Amino acid sequence: MRDENFQVHVSLAGSNSIRITWVTVGPPAPSVVEFGTVSALYDKVAVGNSDYYSFMFYKSGQVHNVVLENLNSSSIYYYKCGGAEQEYVLRTPPALGSQNQVTFAVAGKR
Repeated sequence: MRDENFQVHVSLAGSNSIRITWVTVGPPAPSVVEFGTVSALYDKVAVGNSDYYSFMFYKSGQVHNVVLENLNSSSIYYYKCGGAEQEYVLRTPPALGSQNQVTFAVAGKR
């Protein structure tokens, strides 16, 4: 069982899908996310993939990408990555076409 995941990120991956990305170091780890709508009760599992990248003398940790599909809009989901104990929580966006207002910010550097 993994103890630590680093740089856990959540991003949209479609109208009812969320992508979870994280990095592990050390021995290879599974690209698996367990999730559900009740804390510590993970009734769904999603499997993804992982890869490494390198540049000159640098080699990254194992970068995992898993997409959670068919999620309910405006719902809270609890999840854990790669068999680690740490639980995370996310809220899905409102349904497309709803009257709810969504505000977000984008930052970048060139």
